[in-house]
Amino acid sequence: MSPFESRPTRSRFAILVLALSLSIRLASGAEPAPRRDPAPTQGATQAAPPLPDSALKISGIFSTSLPVTERRNSLRFIFHPHFGDLIHHDHLRIPFGLRYGITQHWEVTAETTAYLAHGLGDPSFGSKLGLSSVHLGSKLNLGNVVWDDWQTAIGIDFYTPVGNPPMEVTDGMEHIAPYITFSHHLENLPAVRVFWSLGVDHVSTSSVEGQRKENDLGDSANLFTGGFVWDHGRLHSTLEAGFGTTRLLGDNDRDVFSLRPGLVWEVPPKWAPGGRGRWLIGAGVRATFGPDGSDFGASMKIRVDANLKQWWRAAIRKDTVKPR
Repeated sequence: MSPFESRPTRSRFAILVLALSLSIRLASGAEPAPRRDPAPTQGATQAAPPLPDSALKISGIFSTSLPVTERRNSLRFIFHPHFGDLIHHDHLRIPFGLRYGITQHWEVTAETTAYLAHGLGDPSFGSKLGLSSVHLGSKLNLGNVVWDDWQTAIGIDFYTPVGNPPMEVTDGMEHIAPYITFSHHLENLPAVRVFWSLGVDHVSTSSVEGQRKENDLGDSANLFTGGFVWDHGRLHSTLEAGFGTTRLLGDNDRDVFSLRPGLVWEVPPKWAPGGRGRWLIGAGVRATFGPDGSDFGASMKIRVDANLKQWWRAAIRKDTVKPR
């Protein structure tokens, strides 16, 4: 029997309900400090609109949740194919979903990941396809409640595998991951913000079989991250250092250190297909040190983050002015 099977399922949902209830209570009763967007860099002729922290979070490039949330009533479509799977795996993973700003300081996310046999490996094209996981998340920006000039947010993410996907596209585990995160713009370099985050990943098995990757913790763990983001126009430089350990919460003793510098570029609207949506191109390298040895790699990702309300309004406007 797996060490996770002895943990009651009820406790996983208790953690999820408690964290979401806290978010709702704080959102309705607290008044966070006003949103502070990054100052424009010197010499910029036309500053790009501030990039929401949730848009900066791109799997494989930058994984920390930073405090600033999506704007109130903003509804965005997220599309993030893992093109690196064309080289490393037999199936292409395609996460997609929605992110919505409930208030100026509270956002929720709902995503799922589709998979497709891309035909460059053993399975023929389209011979296997379906959904492999579901992700639900919530984040609440509390403003400067802990320290002056430090933005603070709390959040929670829930991941669960679904269906009967190939083992290479899932770890087969359910994850409930509450966290608290902080960020601060340097006074002398306002385009640079430092951050750090504390979190817990409560892991349990599911009925879906999966595959643990090299140096994955594979158990409930405490997570610590820190680093900086440098916003210069539409280019964002990131450095993320992380440490995870199962010694306090897990049934084994695994420690993993990671270091990941990266770049995220916002494609100018005039170059984006159709001239709409937020197109992001990210590139990064990583170094991971853990019980399975040292691992080094690089990744490049494309993410589309589109404003659905803007698209709908444009479509309605086009229909109303259509000549009869």
